[in-house]
Amino acid sequence: MFGKGFRLFSYGTVRIPIAFGGSLSWLEFSLIEYEAISLILAPILAILQGLQVLQVQKCYHTLNTSQPETFILHFTGLTALGLSVPAFHSWINSTISADASWESIDYLLIGISIMFMPYYKYSEMWLQLNLTAYDFMVLEQAKFWAASIGQWFVQNMAHATVFALTGKIVMLGALVRYFTEIKRLQRTDYNDLSPALFN
Repeated sequence: MFGKGFRLFSYGTVRIPIAFGGSLSWLEFSLIEYEAISLILAPILAILQGLQVLQVQKCYHTLNTSQPETFILHFTGLTALGLSVPAFHSWINSTISADASWESIDYLLIGISIMFMPYYKYSEMWLQLNLTAYDFMVLEQAKFWAASIGQWFVQNMAHATVFALTGKIVMLGALVRYFTEIKRLQRTDYNDLSPALFN
C-alpha cells in the first residue's frame, strides 16, 4: 500500500504540513506548562523515537522471523521489564493525598486501560514492522490529530484556539493529499501491470 513511489513523490510537500498541522492541533499558549529541561529534551525525544522505529525494523529483519507476534511479545516484555524498576521506585516514593477522591470514571478508565494497552501496543508495533518510518510517522501524527479533535468534543470546546483550529485544517488537507496520492499510485501501478497480464 505504501510503496517507494510515494516516498519519491515528495517528502517535503506532505511531511512538513503534517508535522506542523499535527503539532499546532494541540497548541494552547494559555495552558503551556513546561520546565527548561523538558523543553530542551523534547526534540531529542522525537529524534530518539525515530531512531527506535528504524532500530526495531532492523532487528526484526535481521532476526528474519516469520512470526511478528513472537518478536512483538519479546520486545514489549523486555521493555516492560526494563521500565518496571523505575516504575516500582516511583511507586514506593509516591504519596497519595488523603483528600484525593476517585470518581467512577477514574475506575472505568483504569479498568479499560488494562484491556486497551495490549491491543494498542500490538497494533503500534505491527505498524512499525510493516510500514516505512515515514509512513508510520504520518499515521502517528494522524492519531494525535484525531485525539485533539476528540478532546474538543469531550471537554466542550474548552481548549479551542485559533492555532489549534488552523493546525487541524492544515492537517486535514495534508492527509487528504497523502491518501489521494497513494490511491493515484495504486491506480498507476495497476494500469502498468494490466498489459503485462494480458500479453
